[in-house]
Amino acid sequence: MKPLITFDFWDTLFLDDSDEPKRKAAGLPSKHDARRHLVHTYLENNLASSSFTFSAVEAAYNQADAEFRVQWKEKWTTWTVATRLGRVFDHLGVKPEGSSWDELVLAHEQMEYQVPPDILPGVDIMLKELSATFTLGIISDTIFSPGRTLKLLLKDNGLLSFFKVFVFSDERSYCKPDPRVFQDAAKEAGVPIQALIHIGDREHNDVLGPLKVGARAILTTVAQTPLTLNSLKDHGTKAQAVCHHYRELPKILKELNP
Repeated sequence: MKPLITFDFWDTLFLDDSDEPKRKAAGLPSKHDARRHLVHTYLENNLASSSFTFSAVEAAYNQADAEFRVQWKEKWTTWTVATRLGRVFDHLGVKPEGSSWDELVLAHEQMEYQVPPDILPGVDIMLKELSATFTLGIISDTIFSPGRTLKLLLKDNGLLSFFKVFVFSDERSYCKPDPRVFQDAAKEAGVPIQALIHIGDREHNDVLGPLKVGARAILTTVAQTPLTLNSLKDHGTKAQAVCHHYRELPKILKELNP
């Protein structure tokens, strides 16, 4: 029986917001602004009597974002993009529908695919080496890019075939650190939860989450995000190991699975 190694996606395999400098260089607005402009344009094009200012759209979007964060951080669930945008329109008092609405949702979902983020250093070599020994999977909270978009990013970078198990929060009714995401991954791989080792950059979600259900965890600092580095410096980690570069990971896993 092969142990199951699962990875977080953002700041573990791909560098979150590494698309922003590319957008700026191409003369595109930030994703934050682009999303609000998409909604404003939808209103102007589909409501003949629309008098919504951009400021009104921004305020409604900000309110929906705050509600999303409560769902994500406190209730361990992530809304689909359609649900999230629906809250924006609820605050505006508008009921969207039709093909233009579908196009609006899709434009949000594919934004990080149209201008893709960067893979973290060493990911491709590391995955190729580990796939010969372990079953690999992904457990990821999805914010604006749903699981199918993340799979496209993996495919375009030649990484999709390395993974056999996928647990994306938009396809479930829960997200990390809900115990079910780790239990689902183990079940789909056909292994006991003790055979799962999860790798990610967030102590609360990617370390404490799997440990709570009897799995193991490796904290990665490859992305060098201030959140992870400061947390590690100030509080340490309860993970079985810390990985600073992916060339170290095969050795770490061998030590955990002698």
